[in-house]
Amino acid sequence: MNSFPIIFAVTLAIVAILTYLINKVIPLKLYPLVKVILWGVIAFLGYQLYNSVFEPVRFNKEKVKRYKSVIANLKDIQKAEVMHGKLKGVYTSKWSELIHFIENDSIPIIQQRDSIYKVTIAGIDQEKEMKVIDTLRKIPVIDSLFKGKIHYRRMKYIPIKNKYLYYKVEGKDTLTTLLADSPATYKGEYTPMTFKLETTKFPYKGDTLSLFRVQLDKKYILTGQNKDLINQERQALENDQIKGEYVRIGSLQEVKENGNWPPLYDKE
Repeated sequence: MNSFPIIFAVTLAIVAILTYLINKVIPLKLYPLVKVILWGVIAFLGYQLYNSVFEPVRFNKEKVKRYKSVIANLKDIQKAEVMHGKLKGVYTSKWSELIHFIENDSIPIIQQRDSIYKVTIAGIDQEKEMKVIDTLRKIPVIDSLFKGKIHYRRMKYIPIKNKYLYYKVEGKDTLTTLLADSPATYKGEYTPMTFKLETTKFPYKGDTLSLFRVQLDKKYILTGQNKDLINQERQALENDQIKGEYVRIGSLQEVKENGNWPPLYDKE
């Protein structure tokens, strides 16, 4: 909710009250003290007015930065899962399997060619054509997807700019979050939060398809920000926004491998 109208109304009410007191109630000798108080009230209300106008602007800038860092990891997960689906026929819901796939599997580079072979039918030799697929070479998945770099080992963690998201269970369905350094170095009562890999089987035209989804509630990505603005963001429906409560890739209800973010987040 925009607090500007409320603050503006409160400001007018306070000014009206102070004006009345100065003119009707307060003795002349107390005017210097009243001026100090009045300037203090003006400074405080001015600060509140400034925040009410510019806080949404700051929030939106921070939001875009945080989403970009999260989406960068989601893109890495997406690349790995899609390739796993192509080569294995199914997606995986286990991080260990996905990492093992990246580090140990290869993508075959194939070539299809026509070949002639002979058959004898009723004593007569005939030539037949067939398609032959040759495997020319194999490219390691890690080289194809990540150019030999190992940043994919951290793609399951949730990055918030130059920090990582941690959580502590406070009760049923209640988490306390904080931002801290790398999961490899941070030690404390909090646990590094990770994306959740989900897969399912989907019946389609007499066949069974494998589906996957990775999603994260916006409230975790925006931890520490204005709660009212976070609630508004979770209800976003505009085409230039990430719609709804989650940032996600894939789906468990339909054949989909892409993310739900607008083109803004695909720009380098």
